[in-house]
Amino acid sequence: MLRARFDLATAYSAGLAAHASVLHDLNLTLLRRAREGYVLGARTVNRLHEPLEDVQRDNTRLEDTVARLRDRAGQADALETRCRVQNQAETEHIHQLQDELTAARAESSALSARLALVTAPPPTSTASSVASRDLQDELTRAHADVASLQAALSAVNAELATSVAACAQASDETASLGWERDSLADQLRATQSDLAQGQCAAEAEARLHAFLEEDVRRVNALLVAQAEESQRDHTRIHDLEASLSSASAARVVVEADAARTRRGERQAVGRAQRFHVALLESRTDAARRRDASGARLCAGSTHRGARRAPRTSAA
Repeated sequence: MLRARFDLATAYSAGLAAHASVLHDLNLTLLRRAREGYVLGARTVNRLHEPLEDVQRDNTRLEDTVARLRDRAGQADALETRCRVQNQAETEHIHQLQDELTAARAESSALSARLALVTAPPPTSTASSVASRDLQDELTRAHADVASLQAALSAVNAELATSVAACAQASDETASLGWERDSLADQLRATQSDLAQGQCAAEAEARLHAFLEEDVRRVNALLVAQAEESQRDHTRIHDLEASLSSASAARVVVEADAARTRRGERQAVGRAQRFHVALLESRTDAARRRDASGARLCAGSTHRGARRAPRTSAA
C-alpha cells in the first residue's frame, strides 16, 4: 500500500514538473511573439506617421499659398475697380470739356459774325461810333475769351492726352492684372486641386493611421491578455511548485513510512524466523520426546511380556 502511494506521488510530481515546464515555455513563446508584434506595429506606425506629417506640412503650405493668392486676386480686383472708376471719371471730365469747347467755339463764331458786321463801312453818326466802340470792346473781350478758351482747350487737350495715356496705361495695367489674375486663377485652381489631392491623401493616411492605431490597441490588448495569462501561468506554476513541494514532502513522509515499514518488516521477518526456528526446535524436541516415550513404552511392554512367559510355563 505504501509502495503504491509512493509510486503515485512520484509519478504525480514528475507530471506536474513536466506540465510546469511546458507552460513556462509556451508563456515565453507567446510573450516573445506579442513583443515582436508590438515592435512591428510601432515601427509601422512611426513609418507611416512621417509621411502623414509631410502631407500635413504640404497642406499647411498650400493653404498659405492659397491665402496669398486670394489676397493678390483681391488686390487685383480692387485695382481694376479703381482704374475703371478713374477711367469713367476721366471720360466724364473729357465730355464736359468737349461740351465747354463746343460752346466756346459757338460763342467765338457768333462774335466773329458780329465782328464782320462791325468791320462793314462805319456810319457817320455818334451812336454808330459808340456802338462800334462797344462792339470793339466786346470783340476784344471775345478775343480774350477765345484766347483763354484756346488756352483752356490746349490745357484740356494736354490733360486729355495725359488722361488718354493714363487710360492706356491703366488699360495695359488692367490687361496685365487680368492676365496675372487669370494666371493666379489657374494657379489657384491647380493649388486647390493639389490641396484636394493632399486632403484625400491626408484622409487616407488618417484612416490608415486610425487602422494602425486600432491594430496597436489590439496588440496592446493582446499584450495585456498575454500578461494576464502569463500571470495566471505564473500562479499556476507557483501552485504547481507548491503542489510539487507538498508532493515532495508527502514523498519524504511516504519514504519515511516505507523505511519504517521496511524496518518493521525486517523486524517481523526476524521475529518470524526466530519463531519458526523456535517452532522447529519445539517440534524437534516434541518428536524427540515422543520417540523417547515410545521407546520406553516399547521397552516396558517387552519386559512385561517376558515376565508373563515364565508364569505361564510354571503353571
